[in-house]
Amino acid sequence: MRLLKHMIVGLAGVAVATGAATTAKAWEPNQPIELIIPAGTGGGADQIARLLQSLVQKKDLSPMPIIPINKPGGSGGEGYLYMQQNAGDNHKL
Repeated sequence: MRLLKHMIVGLAGVAVATGAATTAKAWEPNQPIELIIPAGTGGGADQIARLLQSLVQKKDLSPMPIIPINKPGGSGGEGYLYMQQNAGDNHKL
């Protein structure tokens, strides 16, 4: 349940950031965006992330594709470790 809360808050942040980026034009991706999912396929976090990806694509909210990538293991630890190792890379969310 805690992981789901973190994912919902994170995805809400992505949605807000996407909206802010489209209005402010401060940053635009120049390569595909990786949407890291710290859980396995088929779960709630995975479904929400893929729903977000399809909405961004359908509404043409990003000039580059969003690619959902599952990083299961360690109760989300693998995904969080991957994000920590790639800190500062704006193309990984």
